[in-house]
Amino acid sequence: MLIDCPLTDEHRTYTDHLTPPVERGRLRWALLKNPDNLTENQQRLQSIVVSDVNSQLARAYQMKEEIRHILSGAYPSCWAPLRRWIRKAESSGIPEIRTMATSIRKREVQIHNAVECQMSNARVEATNCHLRSLTKRSYGFHTPEALIAMANLTRGGACPTLPHQS
Repeated sequence: MLIDCPLTDEHRTYTDHLTPPVERGRLRWALLKNPDNLTENQQRLQSIVVSDVNSQLARAYQMKEEIRHILSGAYPSCWAPLRRWIRKAESSGIPEIRTMATSIRKREVQIHNAVECQMSNARVEATNCHLRSLTKRSYGFHTPEALIAMANLTRGGACPTLPHQS
């Protein structure tokens, strides 16, 4: 997603005047994380950015937090807040936020349905990740059936009776 893309030289100019070079790498993670999960040092870095009200970086951070709040399901209906955020983002003058607003507008119905129904593909992604790691682990197996059996045991819900349980 555009919000957590790596910093380019153009993006770094937004942060050069805010923090010493040692803390610039830490600043990115402080801005990406959920504010509730920040360490004390990350909270300090984040407050430096937010206190500079007129900067593009502060406005972009506030926009990121607004969309995170909307997508968290905090509103009974997210249509109005989502459309309000899209209009605000399109008129923000921040190219990255405008690009993100365009992407969100294209998928507005799907995003609304996901928030309203509280649906996520997190379990599917977790299963895919687990199966990929099983595949890597199974390179030493003699047959593909062994991989299938391992996948069924770990992700398939199979619960065979063990010899010591009978």
